[in-house]
Amino acid sequence: MKQRSIRISGINGVVIILLLALLIWAGLCCVITAQCHGVALPEFIRKLDETFLHPLKHPEAKISICYQLPTEKWLTFNLPPATDAVKLVTNANIPQDVVPEPETPVLYQMAYQIVDNKGRILKSGVYAKRSKITWFTDGIEQHDPFTASYYFSEPLVPADGRVTILNFQKQGTLEKNIRVRLRLAGKDSIVSSVMVRLYHNPMSPEQKLIRQWNRSSRTKKEFLARSNVYSHDFLTEQEQRNLMRNIWRPLAPAGIEGNDYTYRKLYVIKEVDGTSLNPERFPEGLRIDPHLRRTIPVPEQGLGISFLFRALPPGLNGDEPGVADIPDPHIRLQWFGKGITRSSWDIPWQGDATRFSHAFSGGLIELSSDRPVTVQLFTKKDGQSIDITPQTLVSRTILVNSTQSVTYRISHVKQLATPFRVGIRKPSGLGRPGSLNQHPAAIHPPSTLHYDLLDKSGNKIHGDQVSLVLPASVYDRLIDGQDHLPISDPHYLHFNFPHNVSFIRLKSSDPLLVNAGNRSPKMAKLTRVPEDYFKSQTHDPDIQKQPTWFPLKPVNYNKLFNDQRTYLVLLQYRPPEINPDIEAGQFQWDAFKPEKNRAGHFILIPAQKKEYQRDAALVSTYTPLSANTEISVNVESSGLRRIITPQLLFFQKEPDNPFSIRVSRNGMPYFTARLVGPSGRLYLPPLSKGPQVLKFHTSKSVDLMMNQITPSPGEDQFHKRFAHRLTPGNPISIPYIKQTADEETLSLAVAFPFIAPQRLKISATLHYAGSLPWGPFKKLTIPHRTFSIRSDNNGPVYILNSSQPMMGSRHRCFFPIRSDLKPGKYRISLSLDGTKRAYVVLYRVLPGRYAQQKLLKEAKHPHEKL
Repeated sequence: MKQRSIRISGINGVVIILLLALLIWAGLCCVITAQCHGVALPEFIRKLDETFLHPLKHPEAKISICYQLPTEKWLTFNLPPATDAVKLVTNANIPQDVVPEPETPVLYQMAYQIVDNKGRILKSGVYAKRSKITWFTDGIEQHDPFTASYYFSEPLVPADGRVTILNFQKQGTLEKNIRVRLRLAGKDSIVSSVMVRLYHNPMSPEQKLIRQWNRSSRTKKEFLARSNVYSHDFLTEQEQRNLMRNIWRPLAPAGIEGNDYTYRKLYVIKEVDGTSLNPERFPEGLRIDPHLRRTIPVPEQGLGISFLFRALPPGLNGDEPGVADIPDPHIRLQWFGKGITRSSWDIPWQGDATRFSHAFSGGLIELSSDRPVTVQLFTKKDGQSIDITPQTLVSRTILVNSTQSVTYRISHVKQLATPFRVGIRKPSGLGRPGSLNQHPAAIHPPSTLHYDLLDKSGNKIHGDQVSLVLPASVYDRLIDGQDHLPISDPHYLHFNFPHNVSFIRLKSSDPLLVNAGNRSPKMAKLTRVPEDYFKSQTHDPDIQKQPTWFPLKPVNYNKLFNDQRTYLVLLQYRPPEINPDIEAGQFQWDAFKPEKNRAGHFILIPAQKKEYQRDAALVSTYTPLSANTEISVNVESSGLRRIITPQLLFFQKEPDNPFSIRVSRNGMPYFTARLVGPSGRLYLPPLSKGPQVLKFHTSKSVDLMMNQITPSPGEDQFHKRFAHRLTPGNPISIPYIKQTADEETLSLAVAFPFIAPQRLKISATLHYAGSLPWGPFKKLTIPHRTFSIRSDNNGPVYILNSSQPMMGSRHRCFFPIRSDLKPGKYRISLSLDGTKRAYVVLYRVLPGRYAQQKLLKEAKHPHEKL
């Protein structure tokens, strides 16, 4: 049999030999001590294990002394002079026989007081903590699961630590004899106790900090400099001082152990070389799955975006690890632009790290997938790839149910009715706080929200309830610790509260999450056109979008927060709702005129490119024509007419000089005229419906346009509209008839001279007789609006029969008339600020099929003009 020898060489061998000798010597000493003092052998073995053997299981574990938070008296820490902040690390202890499932929230509350040298309380409060127990395995030896911190001999499992920073600089506490007092204010039933560690940042002279740095070990220097760009060897003296100044040092409480405080030794593993048994956190990027879509705003100027898609690790995608034949994800990207423009792409899956790149115009992108994946977004800037994965928006909500209500105060201005909004959401499941674990597709029965309106003395004025069906959202999520859990889409209730309503109290039949907002009744809603019609955010405070609703905190908000009844909801922008009738060209277009016969002109506004062609728009839609070139056109008519009399528009740059025009049709003479003026309109002889070949000969350079023809794909077109002239100091008043009980939108097409960098400012006010009912309404009309319109050189807008034949800037503004207003007669007034004039076309689009009356007049003679 071959003998195997073990060679021990170098420093490692010496260390091992010394360690073995130390263990033997310590063991002999402990045996002698145990015999002398009559200590039982099992106790001796436990002491030996605690002292030498147990730490060898996790050599990286460090012992931290922690102190138990009392429930009746205070645990007091005397702070060194000039302490400006302390760090508190708390761990909730769970008995080993009642350890909950992973990810189950562990809740507790810690009360604190900051006391000066005279015993005065400078500040106090309660911190509500939400923790959990995270289990790990080494992944190699497959030993029993362990936590990142543990006790040696006590049957307790510490939950994950939670950090609290108390900053004293704003409390004026930078003096001597300042104390921090702590106690346990509340806990879950499964929590047996809560331990705390307090760290302070000692003030050291500048020259002492450099000495401390020089005396520190290389390992400590590397740890302190881990977040710096340069390694610790290349740091300046000032950077070294800053690192030493930010070292936190532990502090023991005041008093006598066993009488004033109880301590435990907590073994803390700072770096765990293992794999968490809890569900893994999502990889870097945004998660997308069949129940969660992602929306990404694209700035107005457009952006080139590169998408990086990755598959989730096994077990994170809802499938059992090892399941074979899982189909590849089907990823769909939709882009929504202004109006009803949109495009879509199906992104083929090319394995992990699938990429897709495209240059998008301003709008909104929606990503969906039938399999769970993550996505990151990048763009190029100065040749560098920049991560632009967006951060989601956040809103704070309050939990209400059958026993817990919430009350909001209603503030009024000069006894005017106050607009008020309540948002209601339903989590997928809410037992005790945090236990939201139902499937997002679960079907919920209707929920009932009760509301009471109270006067300033708290007496009930009115009460009612609303039944709500709240489907699960595919855009928003509820934050529960580090988890993002399913929640419903919001349902909004809008009110117009009279001056005698001072409070609204809300409660519900089952758990709901609510928030509220209001706005001043006389405040005009400012809309920057076109910036605010895009969803992209900006960090410039001067160009931030004005919110429509201003969030409100409920009465006793601090108590609700401490009672853990507040929840954060992650929000996303929604894609625009495109009406299928509008998209198909099935709608009624109505124009509105001022009460008095105001001056105006016919103008031609560039038409948006659409997939449909409406017969009703053929007469008012004009296509530019090239002169001195044969053009093949398709003459169209509305209805069954076979003979059409088209109109020809001309615009010339030299208005005082006459010019001649000669038109041939299919190679034969068709029309001749001599014209003068900057612009004009004339009727051409009747044409038969169908294909025609036309050629326009002009003696000067003239822009020509013709109606009643079908444009070629991608060809520009213009709509002829009658525009009302709007000048400063001369407001116009428009009668508006609301036809439906649903929402309608008054559109304002505004054309004005190019006046960069100035902006055009139009104020619009809706007038109605009497007062509106309280509500609730699905939506609420804002009667005062101000449009600040950017001057862009995005024309041209042609003006017929005017000394100024062209405008350089054009934009569309929208004035929503909501469902709170009943069908009937209203009035809208418009006024212009500044010194420039503008032309405004006021119109409404009502989707759906409407009966149309057409008056047809046939020509008596083929060559007779109509």
